[in-house]
Amino acid sequence: MRLISVSDMKELEKNANDAGFTYAEMMQTAGKGIADYLVSQYGGTGINTAIGLVGKGNNGGDTVIALAGLQKSGWTTRALLVGERGKQDPLLMDYLAIGGMVVDADDIPMINREAGGRGVVLDGVYGTGFHPPLPDRIVGIFRTARESLPGFDWVAVDCPSGVDCENGIVSDGTMHVKKSLSLGAVKFGMLSAEAFPYCGELVVIDIGLSKFDATSGEMIDLVIDEQYCRDVLPKRTAFSHKGTYGKTLIIGGSVNYPGAPVLAGKAAYTVGTGLVQVAVPESIGQISPAGNPDLTWLILEDGGGIISEQAANTAIEHIPSAQSLVLGPGMGRESSTTKFLTRLLFESARNHQPHTGFPGMGSKVTSTPISSDWPPIVLDADGLFHLAQDNHWQEKVSAKLVLTPHPGEMALLTGLSVEEIQADRIGVAREWAQKWGQIVVLKGALTVIANPDGRVGVVPVATSSLAKAGTGDVLAGMIGGLLAQSLDPWRAVAAGAYLHARAGLCAEELIGCSESVTASDVIRAIPRVYWKLKSNDLP
Repeated sequence: MRLISVSDMKELEKNANDAGFTYAEMMQTAGKGIADYLVSQYGGTGINTAIGLVGKGNNGGDTVIALAGLQKSGWTTRALLVGERGKQDPLLMDYLAIGGMVVDADDIPMINREAGGRGVVLDGVYGTGFHPPLPDRIVGIFRTARESLPGFDWVAVDCPSGVDCENGIVSDGTMHVKKSLSLGAVKFGMLSAEAFPYCGELVVIDIGLSKFDATSGEMIDLVIDEQYCRDVLPKRTAFSHKGTYGKTLIIGGSVNYPGAPVLAGKAAYTVGTGLVQVAVPESIGQISPAGNPDLTWLILEDGGGIISEQAANTAIEHIPSAQSLVLGPGMGRESSTTKFLTRLLFESARNHQPHTGFPGMGSKVTSTPISSDWPPIVLDADGLFHLAQDNHWQEKVSAKLVLTPHPGEMALLTGLSVEEIQADRIGVAREWAQKWGQIVVLKGALTVIANPDGRVGVVPVATSSLAKAGTGDVLAGMIGGLLAQSLDPWRAVAAGAYLHARAGLCAEELIGCSESVTASDVIRAIPRVYWKLKSNDLP
């Protein structure tokens, strides 16, 4: 689904109007699209009554046209004029001519009885031009309708009335809706932490503007949804083998965090990677393999329960054989590990020659230095901490990175406060992805993905199920696993973040509560998300 600012949406509509696709035609297309969508969603459910709360502007016009479309489809419809449209309004006259009716607020209880307590409320009072607050009279009408129609589904036309679609501020009196039928694109303000809970499921109604848009389809901002994920996920064939689906190398772990790289490795397998190798220090390499027979292992030089600086020699030899690298889960924050990561990212390709024998023996062989053309690297958790120790890291790294910070780690990397980051998650992620020239995944509710070329994507999921230790390691492994299957980095990150968020919701559904979900539960839920994607059964 496209994501756009209110001002850019107005400009796009103006361009279309200037090109001959008039505002009136856009309104007709929007209203018909809303009606068609509701008929498709509620057909066979027994719900065929709709009451439209009609404002005086274009949003109200869209709603009247949608009511007319539903009326023609056999629904019983009523229009409650919240804003003055005038008795000679041509849209209203057309609606009345086909059997539609205008009602007062006092008629709402009767409508509820006639519909058997089930139906749809179309909120078409205010659109994207609204700025708070809602007038008291409108708030009163909303409350009356909500109380009198308790079994009706509320559906917003474009956005819930009371939401400022530019900045995401929500007025007192705004009603939560089940669905928001966004016209042409989702607006940025709807994805603020304040507004998102009011918007329900986000659905985009095509109003025919794409042919008037000069922006390339690959360069637009997106709300990542199931259709996008379904389209970009790697396709599998029965005539394949493990090499078909790539190798992910995961480097991390320490005596205090032995499970983190294991979680990442299992997650990489669960998204379809052909081979996963986990590189850990020797102190935990003696215990981790026993309970994880699916994973393959690389034992690194140990520095007292952590990865030693000297382990860089061993790791560098194995990295070129992988199609993706996940670096950081459970690595710890000791200075020796900082030096290890620095050698990998800053010095490895320039000076290193591989050695023979077992780790730590250091017997040199004559060889061409390893190429700097490494696979893409997912840098997560403590890997981000070590990176932040060098203020000029972006000037020294030649590899393609995917940085996966939570807000605290983003604060460490940027010098901003967590409050500043959370106040403008999309803007901050976009700005720093461009500054660093690397993909940024700003984790948390409504995860933001930012590309160095300026694109952003937002995952429209917020759940406390993922507020648990280890779920970030799972995400890193999922992204690494998709990268290993030769998926374009932007698409791998977008699909991985979407699958991860959905797996959090699915784990909550399977367990019955968000409080008890663990990172392992999220991994176990991934196959169910795949199944729902394939059967087109995601809500």
